[in-house]
Amino acid sequence: EEKLATRRVIHNSNIDNRGDAGWQSIKTYETDETGVEGTLELTSYQEFTNRKYDSSHNIMNQNILTYSDDGKGTLLDAQEIRSSAYYSSGVAKEQRVATYSDSGLTNLIDIKVIENKVVDARGNVKESVVTKYSSGTILDGGIGEIIPGDAVDRQTITTGALDIRGNALEQTIVREYWTGSVFEGMEKQEIVNTGYDLHDRVGK
Repeated sequence: EEKLATRRVIHNSNIDNRGDAGWQSIKTYETDETGVEGTLELTSYQEFTNRKYDSSHNIMNQNILTYSDDGKGTLLDAQEIRSSAYYSSGVAKEQRVATYSDSGLTNLIDIKVIENKVVDARGNVKESVVTKYSSGTILDGGIGEIIPGDAVDRQTITTGALDIRGNALEQTIVREYWTGSVFEGMEKQEIVNTGYDLHDRVGK
């Protein structure tokens, strides 16, 4: 029996002559555990400002505002994202993500540099390195290059087996901490995920 998990309603505007949208809004709805359409509830509302695409229609410079609902009463976070060097599967080789608690981009939460080292033909990331920074700047008044500042830690994530929906069944996470000059103090986790539910949430 087929069940409905998620529905997304996407609105595109400011579409250029190559068909790329300069602005988008996405409403995401989820059902409960029954998967019945009548149980759909709005779980998030996002607005995307897409400033730059590459020649293959991949987004390179983007702002995302995430709200709790489409009334935009509560801003959950604001992100500036820079993506580069895409694989043929559409996954970026590197992303720089600056996350803020306000839409004016004045209260920085963190900056993450994500390097996707190994990506399979289906776009599943098999190995990535995520480095987190506590400070940094964005050039050109907040719309240019993201420059990280003080490092906090670095995680190397290696994914083994996947299920048919692309969910990780086996992962290894190695975490190192920045001392001011080098990364050290390695922690290693071996994770086995089973029992994914209808919404791809792991059971245990």
